[in-house]
Amino acid sequence: MKKRRFAALLLALAALPFGACAGGGGNGSGAGSGGGAEPEPPAAVTRPLPYQYLAKFTEAETPAFEYADGYAYGGGSEIKAIEYRGADYMGLRTKVFAYIGFPAGASAENKVPAVVLVHGGGGTAFPEWVRAWNERGYAAISMDTEGRRPDRSRNGLNGPANDYLLTETKPLNEQWMYHAVSSVVLAHTLLRADERVDAGKTGFMGVSWGSVVSCVAAGIDNRFSFGVSVYGGGFLNEGSSGFSYYGISDASWALWEPSLYFPEVKADMLFVNSDHDTSFSPDITYKSARAVGGRHTYIAVHTHGQSEAMALTEPYIFADESVKGEPARARIESAAREGDWYRGEPARARIESAAREEGDWYRVTYSLPEGATLAGVQVYKKVLPIGYERAGLGYALPNEDFSEAKTPLMFDAPTGSFTFRIPWSARVVYFNLLTEKDGRIAVASSRLYDIEGAGQGAGNSG
Repeated sequence: MKKRRFAALLLALAALPFGACAGGGGNGSGAGSGGGAEPEPPAAVTRPLPYQYLAKFTEAETPAFEYADGYAYGGGSEIKAIEYRGADYMGLRTKVFAYIGFPAGASAENKVPAVVLVHGGGGTAFPEWVRAWNERGYAAISMDTEGRRPDRSRNGLNGPANDYLLTETKPLNEQWMYHAVSSVVLAHTLLRADERVDAGKTGFMGVSWGSVVSCVAAGIDNRFSFGVSVYGGGFLNEGSSGFSYYGISDASWALWEPSLYFPEVKADMLFVNSDHDTSFSPDITYKSARAVGGRHTYIAVHTHGQSEAMALTEPYIFADESVKGEPARARIESAAREGDWYRGEPARARIESAAREEGDWYRVTYSLPEGATLAGVQVYKKVLPIGYERAGLGYALPNEDFSEAKTPLMFDAPTGSFTFRIPWSARVVYFNLLTEKDGRIAVASSRLYDIEGAGQGAGNSG
C-alpha cells in the first residue's frame, strides 16, 4: 500500500507547475552565465519534477568566476581558490566557493581527465582532496555545497545550508538539494571548459551527503563518464540504517530520492561502503550498483568519515579503469552452491552444527585483468539479518557486525575458480576478491547472500 501511495504521489507531483508548493516555486532562473533472489532493477519511471529544471544547467554557459586569494592553498601552486556563479536563491545571485587544480604538465596539447569532488555533511571545499587527484593525473574541483567558505563565512555567497530534505513545501529553487545539484553540474561545466581537460573523460566522487547529491546529479548530467559514490546511493527510503531516521517525507522522496534518477545515468559507476555503516545500510549499496549497471565494493574495516573516504584507493583505481583503460579489479562471473541447494534442516541440528562451522560449499568463477594476480579471498558473515537500531538523528547501529568466516578455500587456477564453505550458522554472507596489479590492491565484492532467502543461486558482483 505504501509503495502505491508513493507512486501516485510521484505522478501527482509531476503534474505540478514549478511555482507550486510541495516542491514547486520560482521561475527556474539559474546560473548567471546560463538477498534472496536477485532484485530486479527499477523500471523506467516518470522523471521526477526537478529533472526538467536542473537539466537546463547542463546547457548553461560556463559560469563566471573570480579568484578568492584570501583562501589560497599553500600546498600546491596549481590549486586556486575561486568563487563561481551559482543558481539564484531567494531573488539573490549566489556564488559557490571552490578549490580547483590541475596536474603538472597539463596543457591544451596534453589534456587530462577531470573529477568533481562533492563533500559530505558538514564538510566544505577541500584543497587536499584536489591535490590528491592532481597527483594521480586528474584535474579536480572541490566546492562547498552548503553556501560557505572553509572558515564557515557566508557573506556574499547567498546560498542555502543543508536542509536534510525537510523543506519539500518550499519552491524547488529554495530547496538545498536544488542548489547542491546545480553547483555540481556547473562545476562540471567549469572544468570541461578548461583547455587542459579532456572533456570526454570527466567524473565525480561524492561522499555521504555528497554521494546523495552526486547520484542525483549523475541522472541530470549525462556528460559524466564515471562516478564514485562513497557510503550513499539510492533507495534511501528503503534502507534500514540511520538515513531512514531523518523524518524525510514521501513528498520529499518523490522529488529527491536518487534511485528515481538512476534510469538516466550514463556514467560508469562504483559504489563503495562498509558492511556496517551507520548511515547507509549495505543492502542499498548493491541495489544501487545493479540499478545503474555499475559495480560495488564493501570495505569491511572502513569507518564513516570525510578523511576516511579521501584515503580510499578504490576511487582512484576505478577512475583509471574507466578513463585510462587500466583494468585492475577481478570480475565475479558466477557464484553458486555446489550440489543440491540447501533448503534448511531442523533448527536443533542447525544450532548443533554451528559450533563446528559446518556448512554448504559454494563454487565461484572469476576472471582477472591482464597483469593482475589474485591476492586473496575474504568471506564475511553475520547470524542476524540486516537490521539497525536507532542511535540518533541520521545515525543507527547495526544489530550485529559482520565477522570474517574461518572457512577453507580450495583454488582451481586453471579454471579460474575456487570453492569455499558457508557456515550453517550464517544468515547473511558476502565475499571479496582482492587483486594485485602494479603494487595496488583492488577489491571486488559479491552481492549480499541471504541464506534464509528463497531461490538462492548464481550471483554476480555487478
